[in-house]
Amino acid sequence: MIRYVIEKNLTILTNALVCNLNFEDNKAEGICFKNKNNELVNVKAKKEVILSAGAVGSPHILMLSGIGPKEHLDSIGVNTLADLQGVGQNLQDHPDFIMKYKCLKPISLWPKTKRLSSIGSGIQWLLTKEGMCASNHFDTVACVRSAPGVEYPDLQLCISPIAMKDNSWELLQEHAFQVHVGLMRTHSRGKIELRSKNPADPPRILVNYLKDKRDRELLRKGIHLARELLNQPAFSNIKGDEIFPGENYKSDDELDAKLNSNITSQWHLCCTARMGLKTDKHAVVDNQGRVHGFNSLRVVDASIMPFATNGNTNAPTIMIAEKISDNILGDKPLPRIELKTWQSPNYQIYQR
Repeated sequence: MIRYVIEKNLTILTNALVCNLNFEDNKAEGICFKNKNNELVNVKAKKEVILSAGAVGSPHILMLSGIGPKEHLDSIGVNTLADLQGVGQNLQDHPDFIMKYKCLKPISLWPKTKRLSSIGSGIQWLLTKEGMCASNHFDTVACVRSAPGVEYPDLQLCISPIAMKDNSWELLQEHAFQVHVGLMRTHSRGKIELRSKNPADPPRILVNYLKDKRDRELLRKGIHLARELLNQPAFSNIKGDEIFPGENYKSDDELDAKLNSNITSQWHLCCTARMGLKTDKHAVVDNQGRVHGFNSLRVVDASIMPFATNGNTNAPTIMIAEKISDNILGDKPLPRIELKTWQSPNYQIYQR
């Protein structure tokens, strides 16, 4: 175990596996973890225990500590401290389907990923913070509505100037680009469950992508919209053949087969310890991240979102942390700002 003292009020321990939370009645007293020598170490909290292990880790630790759906905890052999039905439930993500195209001009990043070029790009970034490594290469993003009557965008299209093989990080060895079709508001819900009461065993993660047929319908619409976009004259001198899924895949059944075998994650897992009123049996925390029924215990990460945000979850998670940290510190919140968002005046009639 390595101990890093970052600030006088922040110490980071590595090679430490959190096993469970320690309680005195309904008050969180601290945590128990194993160090790299497999020794159990108990740490006592001075004020509060704050879980920030993410949408997978936080419910995992809560359930290992006996906080979660009683029937599930009983089946694993974990003594139930509190029957909170929402722990680990309501798992959401932004499903991603990646379309790939040949690039007719030698303008993709493919040559720059070769060993010497990539080393040069790394050095350039270290020295100047510029160049290929200064971008995540999702520089083109379109937020679109799937159909007339949809109030605000429910699909996200991202174009990347390089293409990968299948669902891997292995590059296509040619000039190519890819378009990510992301679904921003899913109807499907998944769950996190314990595999065993051994903290070293990873939890079971069932995201349930496309379980609800409405998600398939929306992603098919996204594929058709991406194709329509790329068939515009502006792309005529860049877009070559559709490598994947392939232009011959057009029917609902054909596209569903590709979606079933190739849907992937945008890495936006969230909502597994959702915020809500104490009277809501599926809510886990209140609007300050405090776990219902307990003192001195909070969850502060993307797991407390009631539903996935309509875009990437990084910034909203930072906002959650800032908001709750103000509450913990007793700082006055910033004044509320009511901003109007633009909406197409004809959204009920037109898709664009």
